[in-house]
Amino acid sequence: MTVAPESTPTVTVRRCEDLLALIPHQLGHSPCDGTVLFLPVRDGHALCLSLDTPDSRADLPAVAEDLAELLAGTPHCGELVVVVYCATETGDAVTEASGALARWRRIVDLTGFELLRQLVVGPTHWWDADEPERALPARLIRDSPVNAQLVAEGSGAEPPLLRDDPVWRSRVQERGAHLRDALQRSADRSPRETADRHAAARPPRSTSSHDLTVGQARARLAAWSAAGHSVGRNRNRWVAEVLAWPDRILLRLLDDLGDDLSRDALLYMWLTGSPERAAAALVGLHAASRRLEGGAPGRLDPDAETIDEALRCVAAVSGEWDGPPHWDSVDSAHRVLQVLDAVMAANTGDEDRGREARTTVVAVLAQLEHYRGRSLTAARLLGGHCHEGSAPGAGRHAVSDVRRRLSTLPTPWWCSSRATAWPGRHHWSRG
Repeated sequence: MTVAPESTPTVTVRRCEDLLALIPHQLGHSPCDGTVLFLPVRDGHALCLSLDTPDSRADLPAVAEDLAELLAGTPHCGELVVVVYCATETGDAVTEASGALARWRRIVDLTGFELLRQLVVGPTHWWDADEPERALPARLIRDSPVNAQLVAEGSGAEPPLLRDDPVWRSRVQERGAHLRDALQRSADRSPRETADRHAAARPPRSTSSHDLTVGQARARLAAWSAAGHSVGRNRNRWVAEVLAWPDRILLRLLDDLGDDLSRDALLYMWLTGSPERAAAALVGLHAASRRLEGGAPGRLDPDAETIDEALRCVAAVSGEWDGPPHWDSVDSAHRVLQVLDAVMAANTGDEDRGREARTTVVAVLAQLEHYRGRSLTAARLLGGHCHEGSAPGAGRHAVSDVRRRLSTLPTPWWCSSRATAWPGRHHWSRG
């Protein structure tokens, strides 16, 4: 059964796990709840529809009428498979989903379709509704040759977030508890103690009236540069690599993301793959920010090349730049951010610093998804985890920056060609 134009390779679906492996690649993300209808279409094609699972209050005839109207112009074969996704998995999942399955059977009958099969998918197992006693492991879906083929071809399917991965849940929660304690200890320190602790390594922040030298700018980007290199060298075990880093490194990474100009320079560093260019851009951005805020000119104004680099940085982080991105650097940063997001989501509590740090991490994750041509994924991250009420209210902040860029340029130019677009995740694994 082919699910793509005939000019591209055919995907053969032989078993239920093949069909379940195909769905995330068709939708662009892995469903965790709701329902997916899989419909064979004429000429060997197929269609996936992602819908809310109707509850007991649903008007089933109205749902059936809407579905029939939606598919009226589709050359379908009159057959479909219903896949119900469950966010949690306790006890007998098929029995728990029996109400939803019965409602879908009624809807399918009303539309005149032939129901080929009903499947129930949980976080770690899946079931054929005709064999409710037989729980099958989710690894069969991951190990399907369909999944391997589509990943090898550079599928843009959105992988599940690390924070939702049951394989790593216990380790992530344990690491999150440690980091929460470290955040609390950091917040409880006196300002003088904190300043003394970081005096040697920390250059002036963006609001400082002091000059920022290239050496200080490099120091500000050094932690993330080292993190990217470390993850890039350990592509088969990058989750364990980041989880093993000490609290001081994770806190430094979070602190660097929280500074507006440093965050811009970090995005530029990942896009260009050049810490040197990013450091020069940060010097120029710092000088421009000081002037805009009414500060006195520095003793050493940046040269023309430094100012040009700052302007290129502004264009690049907005997606309006000659590019294309340095994808290895972008993907390395994306992996580190995934682990930070998972750890911060696990046990950071309600402290302001932890909440704001996690909001910033998710916003930067969304920004990298935008660069990879996945604006819907970026919007979903922002909408699900960065509500307006959780973002700082005044001035610049990461969430508003990303939202503005998404609304101004939904898709950067480099996403339009295979030669310059993100190559997919087939060369990475979650070790």
